[in-house]
Amino acid sequence: MKKFLLIICLVLVSAISLFANITAEEILNVKVEADSIIVTIAIPESMHLTIQKDYFYLDVDPVEGVVFEETIYPQGEPDKGGYVNLHGTVHLIKKFTLADDIDKDEVIFKIYTGFQLCYDSYCEPPVDAEYTLPLIPKKQ
Repeated sequence: MKKFLLIICLVLVSAISLFANITAEEILNVKVEADSIIVTIAIPESMHLTIQKDYFYLDVDPVEGVVFEETIYPQGEPDKGGYVNLHGTVHLIKKFTLADDIDKDEVIFKIYTGFQLCYDSYCEPPVDAEYTLPLIPKKQ
């Protein structure tokens, strides 16, 4: 019986380590589109993301001549504990307005985003990412 439990534990630890340490590059896409900054997170099938603003966020450094609105979070249904768990592909959106006299070619956004993915039994460490993107992409 002890050998069986040891084998089960080793298999579980091996399986967990295969999925551990998810990086931003694997599941995150950040882009500037028209009047919005959009963060897309592709949540792996066996995981979920719980809406907690400390662990699921989109922030942008202030830019002169740009007014940012509050971040728009995806909708979801609260579970029995009151938490909203998300699955699949989700988006965080931060809309902005530009001053009339702003030079659009000079606008650069410093974007901060983060998330924490969980299995039913435990959560991965939070992931924080930082991006610098122009309002208007430079032509190659």
